[in-house]
Amino acid sequence: MHNRSTTSWIAIGAVLLMAAALSACQESQQAADGPPPLSPALRQAADRFLLKSEQLRIEKAGLGPSLKADLEAGRYAALEAALNALDQTDRADPRYEFVYRDALDAIVSCDSPDDSMERPLLAMQDAMPGSVWTHVLLAHYYEAMACNARGTGWARDVSPDQFNALQNFDRRAYIEYQQALSINPNLFPVYDELLEIANQLGSLQQITAIYKQSRLHLPNSYLLAADYMNALKPRWHGDYTLMYRFANQMRKSVDKNPRFYDLGGYVAADQANLAYNDKDYATAFRLYTQAIQYADYPSWLEWGAESARGINQYRVAYVYYQRYLLYKPQDADARKRWREFAPFCAPQPQLACPGDQGFPWAGETFPGAAKP
Repeated sequence: MHNRSTTSWIAIGAVLLMAAALSACQESQQAADGPPPLSPALRQAADRFLLKSEQLRIEKAGLGPSLKADLEAGRYAALEAALNALDQTDRADPRYEFVYRDALDAIVSCDSPDDSMERPLLAMQDAMPGSVWTHVLLAHYYEAMACNARGTGWARDVSPDQFNALQNFDRRAYIEYQQALSINPNLFPVYDELLEIANQLGSLQQITAIYKQSRLHLPNSYLLAADYMNALKPRWHGDYTLMYRFANQMRKSVDKNPRFYDLGGYVAADQANLAYNDKDYATAFRLYTQAIQYADYPSWLEWGAESARGINQYRVAYVYYQRYLLYKPQDADARKRWREFAPFCAPQPQLACPGDQGFPWAGETFPGAAKP
C-alpha cells in the first residue's frame, strides 16, 4: 500500500533540500574548523540551564504515566489538553523539551517497547482521526518498535531481518509524522523523531533539510541540535570537522539557548566513548576531561568517572560522581558508586578528595541546588 523507496519516502521536497544544502554549505565555510573557544561564563550559563532542565524532569515525572492512563482509558480530550499545554510550555521555555521527550517515552519507548499500546492508539485513531496527537503518538509507537527491532548493537551487527523490520516501522512512523506536520508544523517530537529516522535510513542532505526546517519553527531547541550533531559523527554521515563547524555556528545562538555552548564538547566526548569501548581508559579519561571543559554533561561526568576508575584515579572519580549527582540525584546506582570511592578520600588528610578547585566548574554557583 505504501510502496516507497528509502529516498522517496524520507525526502521532504527537492526545493527545500537544495536550499538547505546550499545554506549549510555557506554557513559551514564561514565557521571555524576547530573547537570553539572556552568561556567560563558561558559554561556556567549552560550548567544552570541544564540543572533547571533536570529539576523539571524530576518535578514532572508523573506527566507521562498520566498521559498513558488517559490514552488507555479513552480520555482523549484530557490527553489532548495536556499535550497541547506541554507543547505550548516547551515553545515558551526550551528547558521543558526533556520533559516533553520523557512524557512521550513514558507511553512507549525503545527501552519499553510495549506492543500492547498499539490497540489503544488505534482506538484513538478511530475516535479522533483528525487529531494531530493521534498521528504523533502512533508515529512515536512505530518508531519505538523500529528501535526495538534494530537492537542496541553497532550498525555493522544489525542483521538483514532486523534492518527490514526497522525500515517497515520507520516508514509507518514517517507517514504519520508527515500527517502531523500538515496539521501543525511546530511540534518538537515530530522533528526529533524525523531526524532519528533520517539518521538511520537517509543521507546527510536529507538530515540537513529536516534540521533546517525544524529551525524555522523551533530555533531554540537544544535536543534537535544534538540530534543533528549526532548525525554528523564519522560513523554516521559526517566527520569531526563538520561537528566543529556546527558547534561554532551554534555558538552564535547561546543567547537563545545556553546549552548550545556544550556542543563544543561533542567531538572530544565521541572520541572518548570510542576509547572507553576499546578499554583505553587513559585516553578516554583525557578526552572526557576535555569535553567537560564545555559543560557538566551528565554522561560525560559519569563515564569520565568510570575512566578515572580504570586508571586508579579514585579521588577524581569521586568528585566527578559528586558533580553528576547534582544533576541526577535519583540515580541510586551512581550514588552507590560515588560512595565506593569515599574510602580513598578519608580519613587521612593527605588523601582528602579535591574540592571544586582545579575543575572546570570551580566558581560556578547554583542557588537552591541540593548537595549530594
